[in-house]
Amino acid sequence: MKKVYTICLMVSGLLLFLSLAPDNLLSPPPPEDLILDLPDELYQYDTFNMTSYMAFFIAGWGIDISPLDDMTNEGATLGRVLFYDTRLSADNSLSCASCHKQEFSFADDVQFSDGIDEQVTLRNSMSLNDLLWQPQPMFFWDLRSTELEDAVMQPIFAEHELGKNIDNLIAKLQAAEEYPALFTAAFGDDEINSDRIASALSQFVLSMISDNTKYDRVKEDLEDFTPEEELGEELFRDACYRCHFPPHFGNSRSFDLIHEFGNNGLDSIYADQGLGTILNDPAYDGIFKSPSLRNVEVTAPYMHDGRFNTLEEVVEFYSTGLQPHPNSGMDFFSDLEPSGFNFTPTEKQGLVAFLRTFTDHDLLTHDKWSNPWRSPTNITSVSLQNEIDILPNPANTYLRVLMNQAVRQPYTIELYTLNGQLLRSYQSQEAVFEIQRNGLPAGVYQLKVVTEAAHQNFKVIFQ
Repeated sequence: MKKVYTICLMVSGLLLFLSLAPDNLLSPPPPEDLILDLPDELYQYDTFNMTSYMAFFIAGWGIDISPLDDMTNEGATLGRVLFYDTRLSADNSLSCASCHKQEFSFADDVQFSDGIDEQVTLRNSMSLNDLLWQPQPMFFWDLRSTELEDAVMQPIFAEHELGKNIDNLIAKLQAAEEYPALFTAAFGDDEINSDRIASALSQFVLSMISDNTKYDRVKEDLEDFTPEEELGEELFRDACYRCHFPPHFGNSRSFDLIHEFGNNGLDSIYADQGLGTILNDPAYDGIFKSPSLRNVEVTAPYMHDGRFNTLEEVVEFYSTGLQPHPNSGMDFFSDLEPSGFNFTPTEKQGLVAFLRTFTDHDLLTHDKWSNPWRSPTNITSVSLQNEIDILPNPANTYLRVLMNQAVRQPYTIELYTLNGQLLRSYQSQEAVFEIQRNGLPAGVYQLKVVTEAAHQNFKVIFQ
């Protein structure tokens, strides 16, 4: 009897332990009970359109892009799945993509992002584009990491962000049915460990390259700047090149050069000392990373603390808002007034127009960087991707849906916000259907085309 009683206590204790086990270790569900939807033929992640202008810059600065040699489509695909998987957080509520959203160039559109347990991030979430070819491999606003494999794991373990424990994370992924085949494809067997998680996430992040901006097309003699954009480029060259050198438009440097270049005069007294705290050296107080400005049009709010909501506010700060600081690098400009560059209204408009030529809409909309976890009702049984054209995209006043003859039949068009709110619904059987903007604000939307046999989602932009 005593033996039976002891066994009952052990079973009861085990059940209690399992009910209280952190991170829902047993049979963790996929994100919000979604289904993993990957293409039969993997997307190409291990190459990008390196323009001659980019190649000249990379060679001239001696930038190491050898991580591209180690990238595989299988590894980046695994990284994509992990990036969007909410099981990477302690309470299954958040993923990397919760703070780094594709439509905002993998930044966030709020000042501080939500972490687990109603906490918020300590700084604004940076964009992740174009890390492969930044001049120096330095990550985070305070430049505390020089290895991307380390940088991608830090938010997962940060208590105020995803709040994971590595052992719990590995156990959770091992219990998920989707991952053995993905790890085997990427690494040759189904072992799951922290190094492989970091490698896959890094490969996916490194693939986020903006190589189809208007700026790039102009430099390749495929397009021309407007007079306003030309004025902006001239002003940018005089005022901004020091910290945002083209065509990458970022400028990570060695610590010695960072000290020489100083901070950008945001404050006389910094509440957040940035690199000064990391190095425990007041000579570096107020110094933060100068990130790439590619896709800067969509990465608001700006600065390490997200204090500016628009590009116009940023330009105004450099025009009239500079603050004196012992480490300010703005003293480099000998003819600079104490408060800033004192741009005219026309010059301010030109600078903003030029900054908007850095936008690559492909990176913001292409499915290869999108969330692969989808509702069962949104899985395409028959692909319409090559049977439908959406033109123009980006659009200003209208979009046209062009149906291929092979699938021309009665169809429904639905326009949603990215949060899934249905905005408009149309029915047609015409070869061409035109959607008027009619007051829709600028932004990224989801367009769904439904036929009797299949349906397909597209990301579209009104600008």
